[in-house]
Amino acid sequence: DTCGKLFESVKLIHDLGFKSMVCNPAYGEKVTWTDEALDELRAQYDLILPYLKELFLQGDEFRLAPLHSKISDLLTGNDPSRYCHLGVRQLAVAYDGKLYPCTSFLHLPDWCLGSVEDGVHEERRREMVKMCFIPEPCKDCDLKMRCTNSCGCANILNTGSPDMISPMQCEYERMIIEYADSLGDQLFEAKPEAFFRSFKGRT
Repeated sequence: DTCGKLFESVKLIHDLGFKSMVCNPAYGEKVTWTDEALDELRAQYDLILPYLKELFLQGDEFRLAPLHSKISDLLTGNDPSRYCHLGVRQLAVAYDGKLYPCTSFLHLPDWCLGSVEDGVHEERRREMVKMCFIPEPCKDCDLKMRCTNSCGCANILNTGSPDMISPMQCEYERMIIEYADSLGDQLFEAKPEAFFRSFKGRT
């Protein structure tokens, strides 16, 4: 419902003085992405790319994930799936002190991993770790190592299964990789030394 305001939001966040911003599509059973909404999202990124290029040319290193992170990951050989391993790399703390593997699960008691008082339930955490792997339909895809296909959070919220990616998530990842590559090409062509200085050492 709000994707038509993405460019406006990115510009506002930058103008307020923030140095980076992370954008992710809304997931879950209450969200329905239509072809029209995805077209609108593309239109927003068509506005965002020249804006980010202009900031870069001015020496402003404002970073917008996932675009900038996709570029950095490609240059450094990082696997984006490493960012989201349920209960391994990060924990979310709810208002009541309970621990969850991701902020996306704060409203789902079945995904509680413990609490700040009692610590992490290791057996439950190990069960979650086993859920993070590349889904079978993605294994032959050329983009599998640049995609968040093994994000258990997104997969569970979109399809109900940690090993099944939704068509919407697949389309979104393809779109973001396309725009990230376009932005990277433009920035490299404009200022190659500044490009490598900005991206090569970042993850």
